[in-house]
Amino acid sequence: MSSLRDIINQAIDQKRVISIEYNDYHGNLTSRRITPLRWVTFDRFEAFCHLRNDEREFRIDRILQIQIENDPSGDSIITASSQSPVESTVELVSTTPFTRSRTTKGQRRQRTAINATKMPKQPITKVETGEHWADLVHYYTECLVRENRQQYVINNETHARYFLSTDIQGVYEFFEGRTEFQLQVDSSNRLHPLAQFIDAGKNRPGQQLCLGYPVFVVDRTRLAPLIVSSVTIEHSPEQLSLSADEPSPSYAALSAFQIKDEEIASLLIECSKAQPRQGQTLPEAWEEFLFNRLSEFVGHPLQQLSWNGKGTLPFIPETLLTVPCLFWVRSEITTNLINELHELASPRIWNLASASLKRLFDKVPEHNYPAAPPLTLDEGVYVTEVNEEQRQAIAAMRSEDLTVVTGPPGTGKSQLVLNIIAHAVVHGQSVLFASRNNEAVNVVMNRLKEELKFTGAIRTGNKQYRPVAARDMAAALDLVTAVGKPPSTASLREKYRRTRSELQDTIEKLYQVRELAGLLKSYDNERQDLASLLPRPVLKIAESCVPSFRQEEAEQLEITLSTLLTLSLRIKEEATQLKNELVSVVSKEDGQNTPVAALYAFERQWGAFGGRFLHPGQLETLDDLQTYAQTWLALLPALDIQCRVTKLQQQYLNIHSVSLQYQEKVPLELIGQIKATARERTTQKLLALVHEAKHLNERCVALADNRLPFWEKVLAQLGLASPVKKTLKHFALVRDAIGLEWNPWSIEQKPTTAEVVSACRGLVAFIQSCALQSRIDGLQNALESERQELDSALQSLPQTLQEDVRRLELPSSESDSLREQINLILVRIDELINRRDQLAVRVNAKLDENEDSLVILESLKATPASKDKRLWTLRIPAYIEVVISHLTKWRNLISLWKTEEVIRETQRQLEALPSEDELVTLAKDLERKKTEAGTRIIGARWLEHAKGLDTTTLQKARDYASASQQLAEGYDSSKYGYLKTTTEDSLQAVLQVFPVWATTNLSTKTNFPLTAGLFDVVIIDEASQCDIPSALPLLYRAKRAIIIGDANQLRHVATLYKDSDYKSASDWGIAPEAFLYNDHSLFDIAARSVGACPGTLMLREHYRSDPQIIEFSNEEFYNHQLVIRTDLSLRGIPQSFLDRGCGAFWLHREGMAEHPSGGSAFNLEELKALQELVPSIIEAVDQHEKSDRQHGYQFSIGIVTPYREQAKRIRTWVSQAFGDNDRIIVGTAHTFQGNERDIMIFSPVLAPGLSDGSRNWLDNTANLLNVAITRARAQLVIVGHWDYCRSLPPSSKYYRLACYVGDRLGHRVENTVDLPFLGGKREDIVGTLTGDKHSRTTLRRFIASCKEFVWWVDPYLQNHIFDFFLDVFQHPGVDIREVRLLTSSEQSEASDLSKPALDRDKARVVIGELASRGIRFEVRLMPKKELPHDRFLYSVGQSINMPPFGGAYGDHKHVSEYTLSETRSDFFDEYWERARPI
Repeated sequence: MSSLRDIINQAIDQKRVISIEYNDYHGNLTSRRITPLRWVTFDRFEAFCHLRNDEREFRIDRILQIQIENDPSGDSIITASSQSPVESTVELVSTTPFTRSRTTKGQRRQRTAINATKMPKQPITKVETGEHWADLVHYYTECLVRENRQQYVINNETHARYFLSTDIQGVYEFFEGRTEFQLQVDSSNRLHPLAQFIDAGKNRPGQQLCLGYPVFVVDRTRLAPLIVSSVTIEHSPEQLSLSADEPSPSYAALSAFQIKDEEIASLLIECSKAQPRQGQTLPEAWEEFLFNRLSEFVGHPLQQLSWNGKGTLPFIPETLLTVPCLFWVRSEITTNLINELHELASPRIWNLASASLKRLFDKVPEHNYPAAPPLTLDEGVYVTEVNEEQRQAIAAMRSEDLTVVTGPPGTGKSQLVLNIIAHAVVHGQSVLFASRNNEAVNVVMNRLKEELKFTGAIRTGNKQYRPVAARDMAAALDLVTAVGKPPSTASLREKYRRTRSELQDTIEKLYQVRELAGLLKSYDNERQDLASLLPRPVLKIAESCVPSFRQEEAEQLEITLSTLLTLSLRIKEEATQLKNELVSVVSKEDGQNTPVAALYAFERQWGAFGGRFLHPGQLETLDDLQTYAQTWLALLPALDIQCRVTKLQQQYLNIHSVSLQYQEKVPLELIGQIKATARERTTQKLLALVHEAKHLNERCVALADNRLPFWEKVLAQLGLASPVKKTLKHFALVRDAIGLEWNPWSIEQKPTTAEVVSACRGLVAFIQSCALQSRIDGLQNALESERQELDSALQSLPQTLQEDVRRLELPSSESDSLREQINLILVRIDELINRRDQLAVRVNAKLDENEDSLVILESLKATPASKDKRLWTLRIPAYIEVVISHLTKWRNLISLWKTEEVIRETQRQLEALPSEDELVTLAKDLERKKTEAGTRIIGARWLEHAKGLDTTTLQKARDYASASQQLAEGYDSSKYGYLKTTTEDSLQAVLQVFPVWATTNLSTKTNFPLTAGLFDVVIIDEASQCDIPSALPLLYRAKRAIIIGDANQLRHVATLYKDSDYKSASDWGIAPEAFLYNDHSLFDIAARSVGACPGTLMLREHYRSDPQIIEFSNEEFYNHQLVIRTDLSLRGIPQSFLDRGCGAFWLHREGMAEHPSGGSAFNLEELKALQELVPSIIEAVDQHEKSDRQHGYQFSIGIVTPYREQAKRIRTWVSQAFGDNDRIIVGTAHTFQGNERDIMIFSPVLAPGLSDGSRNWLDNTANLLNVAITRARAQLVIVGHWDYCRSLPPSSKYYRLACYVGDRLGHRVENTVDLPFLGGKREDIVGTLTGDKHSRTTLRRFIASCKEFVWWVDPYLQNHIFDFFLDVFQHPGVDIREVRLLTSSEQSEASDLSKPALDRDKARVVIGELASRGIRFEVRLMPKKELPHDRFLYSVGQSINMPPFGGAYGDHKHVSEYTLSETRSDFFDEYWERARPI
């Protein structure tokens, strides 16, 4: 049956998925599907967990069941019960019986129990006793031992090792640095397995190549080299070179023999004392010593196996392979540090330790750091630029046992270190400068030795650095001997003070020139804006006739104009109100307003009435309004007449229609007599005849229908009466009454009843027709009279109204109410016109007649400008709009003259000063001279000290240098003991000669004895990257310590398993929350020890990055504590680039993050964007370099990404595209720590497709983002999926970065060519570049640049705010539709002594004026105590810290700085909702 490891190995080789039953960290049983990737240790492996969709680490001893998926045989199923424990699977092969002195599990448990009895009742949270100290050091020692075991035991199954087939003597010489391993890399062997092995490791961050020899085979899966050395790689296109650093015995190998930790420590101490025999190398002596002792330990000689490079390596457990092996480890952990910790782990050491070390692990008493002396009184010598915080740190170093400094990016940490060193040298103190990485040490030492030319400093370290250190010492000692008496430090100090004073004056002048240049540029922009608002004739006057004036007079005239303008706007507002009232009155279609209703009815039928008379859109002036009202009053009588005409016409039509009906019944022979008969008879006569005709008609009807009265019928029957005759008689009477000579039959003819009835009816119809004709004649006469009256009424109305009035059909007209309302409005219009004309008279009195006797107007009258009457005089009557325009013109004119005056004054001041270029050059020269003077002081001080030493000390120093050089570069093995003894005996002498030393933490032991207080000052830089145990030996050697770091940058990386760390802490009684190895850096405990008082000294002044770049980190990581002092021009960057290239930008690219199982993420779309962007940047900066050849500036570029795979792909492309180009560096944040570049490009990879685990990792390592983006000096370009980052949760730093660059800066672009330095439009917080490198402008230009809305809170707004917005909205290009102003209610309240600062009436006038332009303008108030103390403004994509309105608009400068605010618009909303309208 296969073992668990066999199944896992098979899955790794075949990339198979396995199913496991697993006990997780909390003891919960879970079912997982995983794809094993690699072994981490013997009992741990990494795999891709399909449940979590991320890489996870798994332990074999927690797997209860395992099976390869899709394995039909079932042979791969293994349960925990079917296996022996993992520890028992190691098969030990031996041919000879032997006795082992090993620590069994029971013994280990016993040791833990013993430790437990010594544990304090409470876990150690601070070190107060020697016992606490010993336990803490023991704990850290055990952590390193455990970590060392993990690192230097090679996992034989992962193939992360490479065996070399070479002669053994060559290995010894390689260890000693006498030879290098070289591999020619050309087209024939570019795929050499060794080259591939090295390239694969180099692409993983935090990896160190090591060489081990000989190799102890622990078992089939684990290898442990006895002697190891880190290896330095030099890789050129033609050759690969490997050289060894300091070799040491491996703690991990000795641990593999299961030797007790105490015995290992003793064994390593003995090994370090081993002396090589004649012809023997030191590594060879170590190998012989270890082989003999380990053979004694196992009870027989260890079997040694060789390999000739052919066939399979003989991995036989418990044998020694005499074959050198290259392998990769995660970090360099040497046994030297462990040995020193063993020496320190004693209560006795605590008594010897300095106060600085004791303070570090306890608590610094509360007090304040000493303040630095005033700069003018400061006698300190500074070899670089220095600021207040740096001077305070140096002052603290003089008296404090422990000084902790927080150094955010670009705040001058290296300058601080250099100045601390200079101070120490001047005061005769020794300094050890150390850091966890070589880069930080080299930065400082290179500046100290190359830039400052100080030869009294020695950079030592591992084998790579010691030969150089020896040569530097020898050269320095030669200098001490060669030079005569060093120059007087007193004279040098005087020169230094003089130069420093000149430099300060020059810098002050430089700031003054830049301030003035910025003002000049801003005012010139303001002048252009004001000039664009003036009519051309007035502009010519303004440019040619500038009067002389006093500031007070100009302000008085501005106040007068503002008052008059307010009055004119009030008149305009009232005119608008009257217009609205009138339009409202004449627009009501209700029952009480029948004329208006009729007019609108006419429009609905026939179209616009009277040429759109009902829709007066052009009532722009009071005169128009007056005319309109008067027209209505003239129209109403006409409408009344037209109403009567309409009624008459309707009567005529009705009567005429009835008349026609009657005429149809009139006999034809009578038709012609109707009109004549009607004229001859009066209306009364006709009406009486009509009455008789009605009776006749009734008689005819009764006769025809035989409905005669009963008695008449009886009489007719009796022959006593004739109905027909009676009817004829009645007919004759009526006919005669009307005077008609008409007989429808002859005399002799006897008409029939029917004929009689017909004749009667014709007569009746004739009489009716005559009566109707008489009425028609009367109506015609009335109509004619009304029409004549209408013609008279219409004569005063426009023709279009006349025509349409005549077409109106008005059934009724109740116009009295309407007439009364219009009359009242007209009275008010007349009054307003009178006020307007009076205002125009007053304006003329103030300007043309100069009523106030202002010199400014008198002097202007004395120029040709007096001839332009349009400038001075308003014609009366004047339209109110003309009055407003006239006053606005004069206000702009005064503003223009004031601006011109400021420009002239600014120019005069600039002319009295050197140019900016001259001052920059002078400042650089004086800075160089100051540095040289400071350098000469510390050099002279060192020479003075060195020459004062006795000859014996100097000779011993020479002996030390010589012996060190031989030990480092090659020696006769027979002399090893002598050389070693010489260095030990001479060390004190060389420390006396050379006051300054620098090394890394891990190289301290090989260079300095473990002596308490060996150095006066120990400086540890990059302390947040520094683990605690590697710092302990350094701090033990310190009398005073300065710890410099930044918790927001890279943290220290520990590879110790968490459970191992907690186990060790528990064993030694250490409180994990206080000192846990994995979690706490040196900086963490240092910052904790100083607490809040004195606290850490924070370097707040930032000098590296453009403000737009560093401001994000300032907000997100440093709580706005940084003061940005960046001056990139002093660095020599061409001004042409600074004008367009500075800032933070986001090049949006929509791509997918690819995250293959078990691999690092990458984003091909971002890579494509880089392939377009980088060549464009290089081409652009090449042009800037060519145009600035006199300064010879060379741009540097960096490309940073969080992911190794993305870095690898970018690096490959850069290498192919540009070859070996030092200008471009590619890597992760770790690559750039301590580095900086002019241009940084950030490829975040963040896009759809990225796993949750990766996103969580990015969120949990925000310090990497801080490092990545703060490497940029002038320009940061983020290339990535902006929309995706903008959609992340608000807690994500990447979300906030997207908001910052895209929303607040407005620097999100879609195309490469849209970037300003590649041709796009340059924009900043005011919409356009306000003036070269000055992010300032006038308030008016700033507000005018805002988009859509302006929300502004300022507790002290005043009346000028209304004038100001009237000025702003003069600009035709202003795109603001809403303004909200929030200020304190106290501003609108009057006091006994003064009027309110904010006039409610004026507010109402301006609100109305702007509303008429379609702008919503609101002012709200709330008590001052409830308002925020600061001032903020919000607009589209902008949150701005505002200057006080009184200052920005007032007379002090008019130019202010506008900086980005961390607040958002919802902050404004909270206050706005609680405020009340003004």
